[in-house]
Amino acid sequence: MEITFFHWAYGDDSSIKRSFMPLIRELRKRSVVYEYSVPYIGSNPIHVVKNILFVYRKRSRNGVNHITGDIHYCIIGLLGAKSVLTIHDDFAFTTAKKGVFDRLYKWIFWLYLPIKLANKVLCISPTTKEAIDGLVKNDKTEVFPQHSLSENYTYSEDRKVSSSSVILQVGTLPQKNLETTLKALRNSTYELHVIRKMTCQQIQLAKELNVRVCNKYDLSDEQIVDEYKKADVLVFPSLQEGFGMPIIEAQAVGCPVITSNRFPMSWVADGGALLLNDPLDEYELKACIEKVLDNLDFRNNLVQSGLRNIERFTLKNVVDRFIELYQSL
Repeated sequence: MEITFFHWAYGDDSSIKRSFMPLIRELRKRSVVYEYSVPYIGSNPIHVVKNILFVYRKRSRNGVNHITGDIHYCIIGLLGAKSVLTIHDDFAFTTAKKGVFDRLYKWIFWLYLPIKLANKVLCISPTTKEAIDGLVKNDKTEVFPQHSLSENYTYSEDRKVSSSSVILQVGTLPQKNLETTLKALRNSTYELHVIRKMTCQQIQLAKELNVRVCNKYDLSDEQIVDEYKKADVLVFPSLQEGFGMPIIEAQAVGCPVITSNRFPMSWVADGGALLLNDPLDEYELKACIEKVLDNLDFRNNLVQSGLRNIERFTLKNVVDRFIELYQSL
């Protein structure tokens, strides 16, 4: 069987592409696999057309083609070929702020046409499926997370809280809510490690609040795993997610997790995280961080619950499901 994956143009540091990497590595052992990243980022109509033409030229005519996310419109380049589309969220439509035309444009090319044209439409969580079904009436979408953990994410019982505690946050986009984390760490002795490039405004806020920040980006998968292993707690107070991959990545290495009591984060964590009732409340977040770092029994229980949770996302189970899906087309 031949499988061709098409990714958006953000490179290996993209959380979408990283979430597919373990699956793709394992599929290479059983099938002929090709991967391509489209050349252009964004919604400029000219770039959209060029990306569609790129996918058309690179598509597999006899095998299965899989659009891994964001570039949903590229399904147009797969007309006449077997196609699978993974949808991570509805952000392209809900963040369209340039007027009625922009919203209509995003709805047609990121939602309506891709869903109508794809052979299979996979949503990474119940939250995503509910949002998409509310925007486009259809009977195609199904909950089908591709998220699994590579062999690099391993637990060591030797993990201990370091003398100068390291707080980890993954993501700097507005919905990642980094600003609340910075406020919660105001004048603290903790060191905050932020994965993904911070904006000038975020860097300035960290200085004003006297927060010790180490900003790292363009990291390899191995380097990202190392950051999880060095961290004493993952803070993930996200306001909106399609899935929330950092939650299970942290759980897999035994790093305690603090995240929002919102879907899909609470669904992904499944009892293996300390949940924030209000992710915008800096004082609640501060208290949660202190509880995880200061209460050893609570911390250990959180870690063990997280390790039990990740059994849902074992690589073998995920790969077997995808092979069955591809063979059904």
